[in-house]
Parts: sequence; structure tokens; C-alpha cells
Amino acid sequence: MFGPIPAQVVVDQEPMPAPTVPAKRSEYADRMRLRNAGQRALRLFPRPIALLVQRELEAVAEFGYIVTHTSLAAQCADWILEAPLPLPAPAESGAGGDPRKGKETGAAPRAETAEVGLA
Repeated sequence: MFGPIPAQVVVDQEPMPAPTVPAKRSEYADRMRLRNAGQRALRLFPRPIALLVQRELEAVAEFGYIVTHTSLAAQCADWILEAPLPLPAPAESGAGGDPRKGKETGAAPRAETAEVGLA
């Protein structure tokens, strides 16, 4: 009932010519804007969606060709950068302390980092 798809041979068409002008690379600021939007998406969306959006925006930024302001990637980056971030969850310890300080909220203390000074 189903057989192989017959090959279609087009004889009248000429091959597409090679581009004569190389594509322009996007500016550094545009690439950083896309990367920043990708990182911000990780805090804005649920994890699977955030990873998808972040990877797509970083791929567009790394590919590096000009993204027009009407493109979907640019519109997505604009929306993400303008959207307010959700507030962090309140501390569960009930101590009412500053959430940035680990000991008052019951969170694990932050590891100290060695500071390297210039001699």
C-alpha cells in the first residue's frame, strides 16, 4: 500500500548562488543583553521552561549574528529584562531575622572564601 517516495528531479532550477557579503556580527552589548536575559530567566520561570529559554537566548548570543528588534529572541529578552523578579520566599525559622544572614534564619552558614591581596 505504501511504497517509497518517488524522487523529484528539478532540472530547470539553477543552484542558489553563494553569498557575496558575509553576515554582520552583532554588537557586544546586544550579545550581553541576550545572555543577561537568559540568566534572569532562570530566576523568573519554572526550571524546565527557564532552561529552555536560557539555552535558546545564549545560543542566539553565541551564534552572534544580528538580531533585529522585531525578532522573537529580542522580544523575549525585552520582556524578561522588564519583568519584575518574584520576591524570595520568607524565612521558615520564624525568627524574623535578616534572610541574608544564615545563622538567624536557620540556613546553613556560608563558606568563607580566602581573599587574595596584591603585594
